[in-house]
Amino acid sequence: MNSCGKIELWTDGACKGNPGPGGWGVMIIYPDGKRVDLYGGENNTTNNRMELLAVIQGLKKVNKEFMDVDIYTDSKYVINGMTKWVNNWKRNNWRTAAGKEVKNIDLWKSLCDQIISCNVMWYWIEGHSNIEGNDIADRLANTGVSSLFVE
Repeated sequence: MNSCGKIELWTDGACKGNPGPGGWGVMIIYPDGKRVDLYGGENNTTNNRMELLAVIQGLKKVNKEFMDVDIYTDSKYVINGMTKWVNNWKRNNWRTAAGKEVKNIDLWKSLCDQIISCNVMWYWIEGHSNIEGNDIADRLANTGVSSLFVE
């Protein structure tokens, strides 16, 4: 098990309709430069769920091997959720400041479980701005959507 070195996760979600068919994609870059691409899709989902699932699936793949993870996402929903909102949600028994149940609670809890054993740095990057990692993650997420229509 290699617990030295940082790993990068470049994540994205896509949805054709919201809700509608959706996909998630993650490009993993290992410290030695090795790259692994993952993607998947769901028939009736939302873009926010796909953004969260991309991060979760990437972390599931690397969580047993690496402790330091840099996560790059163009989702302000994911960034704000993990850097601003989640601690209050937990304190309020997964309720928002308005007292409503947090949307996508199942995925937020899963994401929180995934980051317990690693040091995560969160980076928001602007989507569709010619950043290679984001462009690849976007293509993977769209491949996830397309995979739903293959017979």
